[in-house]
Amino acid sequence: MHKIFTSLYFKYAVVVSSMSLLVILMIYLIVVNKELSDNHTSLIVATHEIKLNTALAHLNINEINSNNFNHNYVEIVSNIDNALWYTNAMLLGGSKDELDIKSLKDANLQENVIKLKKQLTLFKLTVLDRLNADLQFAESQKQAQEQINLYKDTLVQVLQVQNEIHSFIKAEKKKNFLVELFLFISSSVLFVSTLIILKRSVNKFKNGQAKVEETLKENIRLNKQHRQQNIKLNKILNAYKDGVYLSSESCEIQFLNKAMIEEIGHNAVGEKCYKAINGLDERCSWCYQKNLIDEKHTSIELEREGKNFIVSSSLLNDNSKITVYHDISNIKKIENELQNQVKEYEILNKQLISAKESAEESNLLKTEFLNNMSHEIRTPMNGILGFAELLKNPDLDLDKRNNFITIIKNSGIQLLHIIDDILDISILETKQVKIFEEEICLNDSLLELFSIFDLKAKENKTPLFFKKELSDEQSTILIDNTKLNKVLSNLLENALKFTSEGFIELGYYIENKGETPNLVIYVKDTGIGISSDDYTLIFDRFSQAEKQPLNNAGGLGLGLSIAKENTELLGGTISVKSIKGKGSTFFISIPYNPVNHKTVDLSNNHENAPVILIAEDEEVNFIYLETLLTDILHIDCKILHAKNGQEAVDICKQNETVQIVLMDIKMPLMCGCEATRQIRAFKPDLPIIAQTAFSTQEDINKTLGSGCNEVLSKPINKTEFKDVIDRYLNVLA
Repeated sequence: MHKIFTSLYFKYAVVVSSMSLLVILMIYLIVVNKELSDNHTSLIVATHEIKLNTALAHLNINEINSNNFNHNYVEIVSNIDNALWYTNAMLLGGSKDELDIKSLKDANLQENVIKLKKQLTLFKLTVLDRLNADLQFAESQKQAQEQINLYKDTLVQVLQVQNEIHSFIKAEKKKNFLVELFLFISSSVLFVSTLIILKRSVNKFKNGQAKVEETLKENIRLNKQHRQQNIKLNKILNAYKDGVYLSSESCEIQFLNKAMIEEIGHNAVGEKCYKAINGLDERCSWCYQKNLIDEKHTSIELEREGKNFIVSSSLLNDNSKITVYHDISNIKKIENELQNQVKEYEILNKQLISAKESAEESNLLKTEFLNNMSHEIRTPMNGILGFAELLKNPDLDLDKRNNFITIIKNSGIQLLHIIDDILDISILETKQVKIFEEEICLNDSLLELFSIFDLKAKENKTPLFFKKELSDEQSTILIDNTKLNKVLSNLLENALKFTSEGFIELGYYIENKGETPNLVIYVKDTGIGISSDDYTLIFDRFSQAEKQPLNNAGGLGLGLSIAKENTELLGGTISVKSIKGKGSTFFISIPYNPVNHKTVDLSNNHENAPVILIAEDEEVNFIYLETLLTDILHIDCKILHAKNGQEAVDICKQNETVQIVLMDIKMPLMCGCEATRQIRAFKPDLPIIAQTAFSTQEDINKTLGSGCNEVLSKPINKTEFKDVIDRYLNVLA
């Protein structure tokens, strides 16, 4: 701050001079003018006190302006208050320090003293305003000038009051010319001294003003430079593609660049950053991170409105924060694309590895197939060539010769099957196989197939059963019978090959008896079974679930593959359910295509039809009896099948609806007679009709004695059978 007065020596000299003159004046007044009245003396003293306190106040202000704080505003106000007291005393009267001041009676003097009082009061208020004002430089200079001007006005008013008092005293006491002369000279000296002080003060003020102007110009230049730098910085930040904002310690936004405004959609200066930018009700999580507090910087990855950002926040010295939102959405997109490509490459690599392994496995399978085919061809060829050589012996007896011929024939048939499989797979590989649909009775076709394989099953001592669901009319369908027989033949061959105990069952049923029903034909066995891991493998070419050869199990591993491809040609699918060691069931699901759609009813509603149990271990005999009941006699009934005596007893116990039992006498586990006796124990009135190959009267009596109602001798006569069934059905009706 530039000060008006810088020379303390000059100021003290002026003050000392003024005080000396005033002291001399006072001594003179006391010594020389004894005759003056006490009132006049007190008035003169009061005016001098006013001038003295005013001068001291001005001196203290100058010391404050010169950065000399030996005095303070309290002393300045105290000086002005003393001057005000004397003006009040001159108006109202008062005593102080043994000085008794009488109030003025002259109206003009009172008016001038009142003006002086107002001037002093204004002077005091100005000092107090400066005390409360901001210590900015320009404001302090302005107040200093005002105080100088006010001091001039106050001094003029003091001199006016003094002159008036002098005039009053002169009028009162014209005799004391020397006193008036001395007062005039003293006043003149004081006035001149004051003018000199004012002149010097004005010069000092002008010098200080010049320095102030120079300082102001420098400040203006610096402010202009600062503004230019701010404009340049704003341009740089607005050109920056990343969003940038500055927030205070209390999270109020102080600045946003153009990119940040575009990102949030409005200029959010003055708003809370966490609310305006991130839509939160409290501070963002990274404001509390240890990195920001300890290291003054933190960086996190954030997702906002479907975009990805790296948010970097730095703490400044005043605890404000500058935060940068770096958009990494494109980078993330590229990363995701790269990751997807990597995944695709991994999948492709796996596929290549799988293809390589498949190729290697296929190559290995083909090698195994060729080795196996060599073995399978050589085995029957060995039988053919070997036994053909033995037939050359003329001494060979007839039985051996016939046996050798049979072996040669079977070996030829086996070799023919191998050739057929190879030809079939070759034809299927061309994808040129056509379907030739024809009208067939499924029941007849499957029965014919059953008859062929039943002979083989008997040779293996493995029972083969056949189950049907539809009547001959319902089972008349359009299908390629050759391909269907090829599929079922392969399945039955496998069942016979891998089943040494238990049974094999061929059957069918209708699935989804609605608008699009499917015909499901199945082959069930109780053989070695298949692991669930091999469900897909077994339908591949040259593959077998069992790598090690089994007893009586040969083949090229093409049977199921041929069955699968032929099933697909028929428009169906093939599947398997199996338990290792307990057996397998193969299912062929093909569209059900009856010849006459309008007349075929698949509901098979047997709610009111009689239930007939056929206990027969021979499947051919069961099929014969079933055919007699349903197709020959046209009896609307529900047929149950028991394969031995124990099963017949269990069915009768569990099924209360059984109304007639056709009981074979010779059956495994439990004979028909024993089964009849046990059934009679809980169903004494149930009609049981025996069917037996024992035809002697003794056998008949024994059968009747066990509890049977009728005995039919095999072969069963169709007319006799009809009479017996009709008789018991009529009784039941």
